[in-house]
Amino acid sequence: MKEITFYSGGLFLDAALMLETGLRIGEALHLEWVDITLAPFNGARLGFLRVREGKSKNARRVIPLTDRAAAMLQERERFKVSGFVFASREGKLYQGTSINHLHQEANAPKIEEKRRPLFSTDFVMHSLRHTMLTRLGESGVDDFTIMRIAGHSSIVVSQRYIHPTPKAVDQAFERLQLSGDFAVIEPNRLPPASVSATLTRAVAVSH
Repeated sequence: MKEITFYSGGLFLDAALMLETGLRIGEALHLEWVDITLAPFNGARLGFLRVREGKSKNARRVIPLTDRAAAMLQERERFKVSGFVFASREGKLYQGTSINHLHQEANAPKIEEKRRPLFSTDFVMHSLRHTMLTRLGESGVDDFTIMRIAGHSSIVVSQRYIHPTPKAVDQAFERLQLSGDFAVIEPNRLPPASVSATLTRAVAVSH
């Protein structure tokens, strides 16, 4: 998590959770402890969190927790001051604007009375969600699964994170080959001419 080592306190935990789950800022800030299930059950290996509302109906979803995310939430729970996971010291809900302001200050600390950015100014809190989804795409996760994890309203948005490499294309054909033997067409076992013509027309229509 070298991208967020300059954060501290609650901001670090918020950023870490976004990097582990791909949550939007608003989704992370509105999380309540009743939305968190740390202990796996029903045969699952991972705990999960529940997003109850968001930008669209697809935003309502369940997201499994990695071991790192579960450990961070478990530590955070020890010091909870309200029903919100990321509450202020007074127990109030953080606003997205406040988090973005804290991010800007952390990313550009004052050094000799001047703010010096540690990263590009293009690096915003939302970049953590983008990073997580990009890593999913790079690890071979398909666009429909990314859509479900991210809560995207359209598959087109999820496809932005899929960038097949030549190696990935080769692996796709290797999996195809392993899925079963290819048909071997022998001259004396070709279908009758009438069947061949029917198949040809069917292929033409399907295109």
